[in-house]
Amino acid sequence: MEQNKNIKKGIVTGIIACSLMLVGFLGSYAYFIGQVGQNKNQEVTVETGTMALTFSDGNNGFNKELNFGESAEKTFTIENTGSLKAFAKINFEDLVNTYIEGSLTYTLSYSETEKGIYQEIVTNENVPRSENFNSHILTDSLVIPARTKYYYKLTIILNYLEEIDQTADLDAFFSTHFKLEQGLAKYLITFKDGINTDTTKEVIENTTY
Repeated sequence: MEQNKNIKKGIVTGIIACSLMLVGFLGSYAYFIGQVGQNKNQEVTVETGTMALTFSDGNNGFNKELNFGESAEKTFTIENTGSLKAFAKINFEDLVNTYIEGSLTYTLSYSETEKGIYQEIVTNENVPRSENFNSHILTDSLVIPARTKYYYKLTIILNYLEEIDQTADLDAFFSTHFKLEQGLAKYLITFKDGINTDTTKEVIENTTY
């Protein structure tokens, strides 16, 4: 009798052990399948806006002597060669301006076509004195649509200031060159996971070129 009980007990124990092994195997298999199912091939497309600055005279600098009441003009284009609109600013770089504060002012205008009507986007701003600045923002509000070229005119004037002694301006000097910075780079990223589900993410980050 005791021997039969031991045999039955061994059989039951063996069945339970086999069941536990089977459950463990099935659980591992389900986990493995789940992990494999999470691996997807993805195609990533990145679109950007990219700016190109071109001066009509081939020179990004400005160096000209002016008499009171005279003005000088600098013309250039900015083209967005990318597939999204781009944001940018223009700086005065290596600025040398020894004129009295307010003697030199500038106006910036733009047109969407070369022979179109120009609109002012900066009006009679003071050119900063170089004793205070070596680099200064000319404008930081440029937005160019994708695959578009805009035309710009920068006009610098030596003003006559009433009731102010401008004797020092007779020997003053102004020179600079211009630098285009893409202050905001915009990316449009599309993920394709291979099962007809596309995810698009727009990223905007501070970038200088």
